[in-house]
Amino acid sequence: MARQLDEQGEKISLLVLINCAPTNCSYAHFCFNPASLFKFLKNLGYWAGCFRRMNPKQRREVLVWKFKALKKRFGRFFKPSKIDVEEIVDLAAQPEDRRKLWEAHVRVLIAHQTQPYAGEVTLFRTRGHPMVCSFDDELGWREFAGGGVIVKMIPGAHESAMDEPHVRTLAEIIKQHLTEIQTAEPQGDKP
Repeated sequence: MARQLDEQGEKISLLVLINCAPTNCSYAHFCFNPASLFKFLKNLGYWAGCFRRMNPKQRREVLVWKFKALKKRFGRFFKPSKIDVEEIVDLAAQPEDRRKLWEAHVRVLIAHQTQPYAGEVTLFRTRGHPMVCSFDDELGWREFAGGGVIVKMIPGAHESAMDEPHVRTLAEIIKQHLTEIQTAEPQGDKP
């Protein structure tokens, strides 16, 4: 949307993205080398900590979902097919009234082709990465943000960043960032 507004001559003062990566980009690809192996192990440790903090029911649900998603992903090696929504998000963990919304969201996301944006992007992101990716700290936005990427770390995991208590902290971090931007702007010729 920011790119389209910019093309129409609108001034974009701030583009904020919350814990998302561009679709169909290099971030989704793992490149085997010592640095990426180290990042993989570090990320694995992060997810192990998240898993330890879950209750037994949540652990069981996550393991069942991961097993099903890996089975589908592995099956695509032998019989190419479209990506299933359940490979990307655990719909079982979502309330019934949100499942159709999530499903529609993920289907649009899979089909979307991210285009370059001339301006700067501010990315608020959690520490965790997907299990297999490039582990880029900018989540792949450097490829698309001509004005660069500012990264601000936020608490929680991808699925919980917008839930209590993390969303309060996120609001404070955004508020602090807006204050930083306002104080950094030139004040013109005011005395």
